[in-house]
Amino acid sequence: MFMIKRLIVNADDFALTSDISRAIIESFQNGVVTSTTILANCDAKLLEEAIELSKQNPDLGIGAHLVLTTRKPILNEHKTLVDVFGNFKYTTGSFDETIDVEEVYLEWKAQLDRLKAHFNLTHIDSHHHVHMSPKLHSIARRLSKEYKLPLRSRTDNFPFGIKTAIGFQGENATVEYLKSVIESEKGLLEIMVHPGYENDIFLEEISDYNTERYTELKVLCSDEIKTFLEENEIELVNYSFIHLK
Repeated sequence: MFMIKRLIVNADDFALTSDISRAIIESFQNGVVTSTTILANCDAKLLEEAIELSKQNPDLGIGAHLVLTTRKPILNEHKTLVDVFGNFKYTTGSFDETIDVEEVYLEWKAQLDRLKAHFNLTHIDSHHHVHMSPKLHSIARRLSKEYKLPLRSRTDNFPFGIKTAIGFQGENATVEYLKSVIESEKGLLEIMVHPGYENDIFLEEISDYNTERYTELKVLCSDEIKTFLEENEIELVNYSFIHLK
């Protein structure tokens, strides 16, 4: 049995809604979350709230959650990424030959620059894992090296790519699942999570993954998982300890 000694617990979707931002902070203050990634195209009010929450919680790592499938882009001159209303037109896995990868590069670069102006970014991942798509992964790798930020990865290719377990959701949002992943891995690992609150009316309008987020929050703040990590001397860290040159 392997046992990791350093663990990153990253909460996706910071600034997707106000309730999600607050749930992430709770899972950091009272649970095992060490890191989060903020949607790069969140609206101004949610961005302002996220900035204030990060100032109040300076030990929470803040990364960039690159977006290509939700809401509007940062840049407004795209030809292949948006629909007639100016919203991103793609869904997860729907990228085809018409997508202009240079437009994706420029959009993601603009998203990183927007966030970099407000946060000391620790790493990069993406909404709906789009940066892991074979067609787009090279763009994410390019930006990772340009900005000297590690990147969520399916495989262990430290230091630029950090292996991530993405199965903690739905019926797998349990303490037992977290234990099994930790016991089966070695080295450094990120576990991706999505804590939230019940009855988030703004989330219900844009996501099918709603009430399950509260289940995740309860697991992440449970004494059982905190005791397990302590007893096995697993250090909770975020991406900020990785310094790339």
